[in-house]
Amino acid sequence: MTTASTEQPETAKPTRRLLGVELLTVLGLSLGASGIGALISFTGSLTETLKLGQQVATLNASRAPGRPWLDLAWQLYYVARGLMPVVLVRTPSWRRSSSSATCSPPPRWSPRPARSSR
Repeated sequence: MTTASTEQPETAKPTRRLLGVELLTVLGLSLGASGIGALISFTGSLTETLKLGQQVATLNASRAPGRPWLDLAWQLYYVARGLMPVVLVRTPSWRRSSSSATCSPPPRWSPRPARSSR
């Protein structure tokens, strides 16, 4: 009978500074990108010929009126783009380990203790 090895590959522990840089990168990518987009949009509103109080904004407008499949494609694109910071968060663990074992339970993990065969 063979037994499966439960040893995890040894990986170097990231330094506190590296973790801080990765965290700031994720925050900058998600929050910073949103802030820059809002600033550009606000600048566009201020420089428009109409006064700011006379301008109209449409919330949740269709990206492709009358074309629901194209609108769905745009919406899925924006959802996927919003998930890119999640991929960036996962990237450092891919770098440290070639397998996804660092983010999953051990191979013989069970939520209940194993029963004895006595």
